[in-house]
Amino acid sequence: YNRLRTVLDSCDGILEELRGVESCLVGLQEQHDAVVDKTSALHSECEELLRAKAAREEFATKIAERLAVYDRLDELQRRLGLPTLAVGSAEFTELLAQADSAIAEISAHAHFADSANYLARFRQAQQRAMAMVKAHVAATLQSASAKARAEQPAEGEAARAVPLAAYVQYQSVADSVLPLLTEVARRAEHSREYRALLAECQAGYVAQRLQLLEPSVGARLGAALAAADLREAVRGGCEVLCDLCLREQKLHARFFPAADGADQQGSLDALLSPFCTALVDQLRPLYLKTLHVDTLCALAAILKSEVLEGQIDLRGGALDALRPHVARLLHEVQERLTFRAQVCIRDEIEGFAASKADLDYPTKLHAAAGAAGADGVALEAWCTVLPRTLTILAQLYHTVDRKIFEGLAQDAVMACTEALVAAARAVERARGRLDGALFLVMHLLKLREQIVPFDVDFSSNEIALDFTNTRSSLARMLKSGAASSWSGALSSLAGAPPKVYRTQRNSKKELERELKAACEALIVLCAGQMAEPAAAWVRKADAIAGGKGSHLRDSAFAQPDKVKEAGRALRAAVAAFRAETLPAMELYLAQPQTRAVLLAPIRAGVLDSAARFEAHVAAAYAPDECAAMQLPTRAELEALLAFAGAEVPPAPPLATAAHPPLPTGA
Repeated sequence: YNRLRTVLDSCDGILEELRGVESCLVGLQEQHDAVVDKTSALHSECEELLRAKAAREEFATKIAERLAVYDRLDELQRRLGLPTLAVGSAEFTELLAQADSAIAEISAHAHFADSANYLARFRQAQQRAMAMVKAHVAATLQSASAKARAEQPAEGEAARAVPLAAYVQYQSVADSVLPLLTEVARRAEHSREYRALLAECQAGYVAQRLQLLEPSVGARLGAALAAADLREAVRGGCEVLCDLCLREQKLHARFFPAADGADQQGSLDALLSPFCTALVDQLRPLYLKTLHVDTLCALAAILKSEVLEGQIDLRGGALDALRPHVARLLHEVQERLTFRAQVCIRDEIEGFAASKADLDYPTKLHAAAGAAGADGVALEAWCTVLPRTLTILAQLYHTVDRKIFEGLAQDAVMACTEALVAAARAVERARGRLDGALFLVMHLLKLREQIVPFDVDFSSNEIALDFTNTRSSLARMLKSGAASSWSGALSSLAGAPPKVYRTQRNSKKELERELKAACEALIVLCAGQMAEPAAAWVRKADAIAGGKGSHLRDSAFAQPDKVKEAGRALRAAVAAFRAETLPAMELYLAQPQTRAVLLAPIRAGVLDSAARFEAHVAAAYAPDECAAMQLPTRAELEALLAFAGAEVPPAPPLATAAHPPLPTGA
């Protein structure tokens, strides 16, 4: 038992120790778990710190990158101030790029602290670099100008030649500034400051070229304009400016090849405009005092055909700077030409006073018969007003605008038609009705024929206002006192508007009417001269009541001897026409077709009168009595009236022959 108790006590002690060990192990486990938890927390905290560190480092790097542009300011200013810095070098171009990029970067982040201050300082650096560019370009151009000026002749003929030194010296320095100006032009596409710098460089270039070229170009223009012939003066002056434009355009491209087209053209315009203006100003008094239409037409043709179309249009943009000035000069010459043409039409055509030599027809035709060609009457035989009119029209046709020419052509044709009608009356008084009628037909035919090539409208619409009703309404309104109120005055005026009259003038139709009337008068005159013996007898016979034979035989004029005398007179009149009138018609109207158109109704009228004469005689007398009278038969008259060139189909009756088709030429 004691042993058992001892063992039991030992076991209880062991159990107690085991419980203590267990308790220690549990505490140790709890401590281990706490250490594990703390280690995990510490690890997490370390990882968070590492992430925060990386973020801070990244942020610091970004700040350093953003601040680098600010840090470059001092270095940029220092390098721009170096005396050894060459403006045209690659280093200088790099500094320009740094300044531009810094300004762009700071402008994009204007909310950064002190950005406004740094932006202003970088702009100052940029302006300093631009000033260096401008000074470098100006110095280069001034040096080239000085060398060119030293090589130019002072006076004399050599000074009027092309100043080659002005181009050689500039070409020699073009390559030294070309890269720099090309870079400036490239940046000017996106920067207002560089556009201003490029404009200043171009302005400096223009100023230097003007100073250098003004003496020689002025001397060359003066020598060209000193020509005695104004046409040669215009040609010479325009030739000088065309040569100047071509040379300056090529030289300008050597300095500013990458410039925008509009800017480059504007720069060339500024350079060449003073010389073009000088040419226009010097030519203006010369053509303003010119009175001759042919000279002004020649000037307009030279400016339009030779300069604008022959030089400027063919060479394209090379002479664009000259185009507006030549166009202005052409417009002024055309205005002067229009005025002088109006004066010429008024004084020399509308106010044409025919001299005795002008109206010496048909003597002039006989004198000019040898010079006549295929067109019939020679030009020397025309009445002076006709070639004068055609000359003016021919000169104006290609030298003034179409609308202006139409107005001038209408006035000229109308005035010429009226002058020819007046001249025909004078010829009629001096030489007789036949010469007057032939004169008018010949000249009106020529006028109509010669204006056909002018493919223009010879008509115009005129508007006239008649204020009679308005004036009467105003008088009544003032008399009644209604003018005291605006409403009353306006209602009165609205009730009496002016009448509008629209009229259309057509000089070509007027010419056609005059020509038709002249042809009809000539036909009636010629037919009347031949048929008058028979026609007078027929009129008396028609006057006898009933026209019976018994009554007709009892009349004194119808006695056989009188009838025979009338027949002889008819035959003599036809023979006289062939001997006198027909040669006159051949002299005035040389083309057979023209005469045929006129002779056909004349022939028909004579045959109609002869037929009526023969019918009356046949009704009053027996056939043997008629045979004894030896009256001209129809076959005989047809043979006598078979004029050369008049072989046309039988003419219509006399009643319709008074309206023949108009001849086509003289």
